[in-house]
Amino acid sequence: MISRCSICPCVRGRNPIPPSGPSPCRILFLAERPARHEDEQGIPLADRGQSGMEFNNGYLPLCALYREDVAVSNAVLCSDKGYRNPKEHEAATCSAKHLPALLEKVNPQVIVTMGAISASLFPSISLVLHHGLPQPASYGPWSGIVFPTFHPAAGLRSTAYMIPLRKDFAALRLLLKDLDSGTFSWPSDSYPATDYSVLCTLSEFDAYLDLVGGIGRFNEHFYEFGTDTEFLSPTHPHCLTFSHTPGTARLIYADNKAILGSYASYLKAYRPLLSFHAYLADASPYASMGLPIDPRRFSDTMVRAYNLGIGGGGDDEDSGAARGSLGLKVLAYRHLNMKMQSFNDVVRPHALPLVYDYLDRATSFLASSEASDPEPFCMCGHPQSKHKEKGKSKRHSGYCLHEAEESNFGPCSCEKFSRRPSPKPDKLTNLLIRKLRGLSTKVLNDLLTPHSSPKPVDPWHTISEWHPWEIDLLYSLFGLLPEKSIALVPEKELVGYACPDADATLRLSRYLNTYRP
Repeated sequence: MISRCSICPCVRGRNPIPPSGPSPCRILFLAERPARHEDEQGIPLADRGQSGMEFNNGYLPLCALYREDVAVSNAVLCSDKGYRNPKEHEAATCSAKHLPALLEKVNPQVIVTMGAISASLFPSISLVLHHGLPQPASYGPWSGIVFPTFHPAAGLRSTAYMIPLRKDFAALRLLLKDLDSGTFSWPSDSYPATDYSVLCTLSEFDAYLDLVGGIGRFNEHFYEFGTDTEFLSPTHPHCLTFSHTPGTARLIYADNKAILGSYASYLKAYRPLLSFHAYLADASPYASMGLPIDPRRFSDTMVRAYNLGIGGGGDDEDSGAARGSLGLKVLAYRHLNMKMQSFNDVVRPHALPLVYDYLDRATSFLASSEASDPEPFCMCGHPQSKHKEKGKSKRHSGYCLHEAEESNFGPCSCEKFSRRPSPKPDKLTNLLIRKLRGLSTKVLNDLLTPHSSPKPVDPWHTISEWHPWEIDLLYSLFGLLPEKSIALVPEKELVGYACPDADATLRLSRYLNTYRP
């Protein structure tokens, strides 16, 4: 029996559910939280519940395991009212109390996290990106292999999760087999040494395409180009990248008309197959740069991956799409072992200083306008400076000296300055000032200590959730918030970010040519 800790949200009649299974044990399945039948039976993933039945009878046999041979527990040991899914911080707090002791007792070689909540206990793991793939991880003194997958209940809620779940458990069987035979090794990129660069001259362009004397000889191996574009808008391209050999790629800036002209001539003369990932996004930039796309000589690896059903799995962190992520970076990692940077990771560090300057300028302006104390007025309607100086202090507190310019008005009859109450500062403006100060402080902390927080601040998303009145006032005074633009990225980082897209597209296209479910 496990005793409750002081922070336990468990309601009366629901006790913490202890882990089940042998100890020590080579494999620990870690689910999310107890459900109704688990509370009744006192066992995680109890066989009377639908999730437990699915786990015991549907998925464990796929990896040649029996329930009595595995250890099973939850990230959160007790349930609150309504049996809602716990939040990540709740799972982290509860697991910190009980999981270290469990790992010391069970000492598993493999931890199978089932669901996003249990996967969140290991910060380096993304369920969408890593499900079904073994990952090196640690928790306190324990270190070993973490194998993330979806919760068995996901397949009950949506049939779209069933295929990824079954594939993951089949992959788990292969992992255990490799561990038993001693043949397990971590997956690695087939092309660790890459050749990426910017094409600045026509001779560099010719050398990459292996042409003698310019366009004149076609290398039969270059029948397909993986290609991609980076743009500020669909009609304002920044650059394009293309690759004819895995592990290589070249970048051409959109303002380099000479090389773009040679590239266009090559496409017209030899008609290589152009492989895009999300063709509709790249068609307009290609057209803006005057580059031809033969409607009979292009393919879209995103569409091909969708048709083959090899997306990144369900429970997409960004869109919640159950069909799975078809993003190039997810597919390249899962099927090619390529680790690629995201747009946000590359552009955000260069956009944050501009955002901080914007927020600081807006805060300073609004605060100064609110703090400014205009000349006080008397109840007679005239400013204090129009009243006679009085006493040693020479303050303008005597009678009013104002004389009307109009002949039909006489001098002011006010005998003593009496300050007129000034209007209170606008509460909404003060609230906006406090929000701007708080956000600018977070952005500054992120700039000074970029890796201190597991979830960096996102000023674009934060401001989008403010009241429309605040957004309208901010944008009317200072313009739009500086955007995350690829144009902010220095060339060295741009090459390291953009060229892998073309390389990955080419590699993915060739992988799809040979893919067999």
